[in-house]
Amino acid sequence: MMCLVHVSQLISAVSIILLGSKAHGSNVDFRVTPAIVNPLTSTNVTLTCSVGTGYHNHFYHSGKEVSWIQIVKNKQERWHVLAQMSALLPRHVEIVNNSVTESYGAMNVKDSRSGTLSSYLKLVWAQADMEVFGDYRCDVIGMPDGSEGTIYSSTSSLKIGDALDSLAILRLFTHEKEVITKRLNKLVHAHHMADNQTSHLESRVLENEKRTLASLTTLESQLQEQVSKLQQMKSDMKTYIEELRNELGNRSEVIDANIKLLMDSGFLMIWPRGSYGLLQPSSGCPSQGAISGWLEGWLRMHTESSDRNRDEISTNSHLRGSAMTRHMRQNFITQHFCVKSDVNSTGPIWPNGSYCINKNGNCPLGFSQGSLIWDEEDDNANVTRSWGGTLPDNTIGRNSELLFCCRRDNSPDMAIFLPKGDPFYLYRCGGKCQQVYGMKVTEELIHFDTENDKNSDVRAGLHPDAGIDDIRLELCYYES
Repeated sequence: MMCLVHVSQLISAVSIILLGSKAHGSNVDFRVTPAIVNPLTSTNVTLTCSVGTGYHNHFYHSGKEVSWIQIVKNKQERWHVLAQMSALLPRHVEIVNNSVTESYGAMNVKDSRSGTLSSYLKLVWAQADMEVFGDYRCDVIGMPDGSEGTIYSSTSSLKIGDALDSLAILRLFTHEKEVITKRLNKLVHAHHMADNQTSHLESRVLENEKRTLASLTTLESQLQEQVSKLQQMKSDMKTYIEELRNELGNRSEVIDANIKLLMDSGFLMIWPRGSYGLLQPSSGCPSQGAISGWLEGWLRMHTESSDRNRDEISTNSHLRGSAMTRHMRQNFITQHFCVKSDVNSTGPIWPNGSYCINKNGNCPLGFSQGSLIWDEEDDNANVTRSWGGTLPDNTIGRNSELLFCCRRDNSPDMAIFLPKGDPFYLYRCGGKCQQVYGMKVTEELIHFDTENDKNSDVRAGLHPDAGIDDIRLELCYYES
């Protein structure tokens, strides 16, 4: 073992210089089986690093062999050794991380037919729990037989779990917490068993004293010694349980904090909590990530109909239905909305950025209130606006007012997390559409030709990007 440690230190020093450039001609096969690892259901997850070192490879040509193999894992931006082998002990696998269930390996096994050498290192986990997933790397180093020659190195890497969705990550956290709780319960049970054994031995001592002190002196001494040892074990166990309870309690708090952080960040792709509204696209209200569901509503506004009408929507518009319509020689623009009304719904907080949503009740944390008032057509009042379903906050009188919640507390170029399963709209705020992680954004517009005679369109507070005296409302459409 002393030789292996010294070689480990030497090879580690060499690795610092050589790793990062893959050796030309080396044949490192680094793979995981099964190919698709399912959290908590896959069993006997096997990570294998094998090196076939034939005549044309650096490691065997001119008498060179594989001298060192190690498998490492990236934890918190640092590589940690899981297991390693040296040619000095070609059948011995040194396990550094106790999360591995089984290990196998062999160094420089010569094929009887071809004369080529091969080496391998294999690690097995009984179950695909939290310890299995992450970034791995296999490092291989060849050493020359004599004092002359070149030290060759090769490295190969793979990632287990890069396709995990947010719910799978949440299940892994929950399973880790359950395992910790079971370990704590077993230790508490062992503590109770030690108490029972101590009490039983103390009772035996007292009974023996009542019978005869003379004949049982030796036995009493032995039993007293055992009691003393068990009492010391009890004390040590109690101290250990207290220390472990504190440690596991801290880890449980960390897991709970990580779960809360995932919820608040939006990484789980759930729509933010609170009540608010969104403009509805042609695909309908988002179905993925909406735990409490959406209510729907629509509002039809009466636009200029006495003079030439200049209503307009983008040629690439994704608004629901026929946004611009004409009825009884009057012009209208219809907007459809998706409304969340459950104030206590589960979900993350809205992320910092530059965008607006429709107000429905109090604005979510971090938003400021604003509004737009449409001066609708004055003539033909008998053919007026109409609405139905559930609408976000509004005031409908002679003219129509919609209220908004807007924020400008971060650059729109800093992508935010929102559910990307279905298309949706946000209102532009600050001259540029907010970037959303994993989604393509397209700028669109609705141009409302409001009343021409003494127009009284109004903008107030922090509002979406919009012109007045004909309201031109700037939209941001998102799709995967």
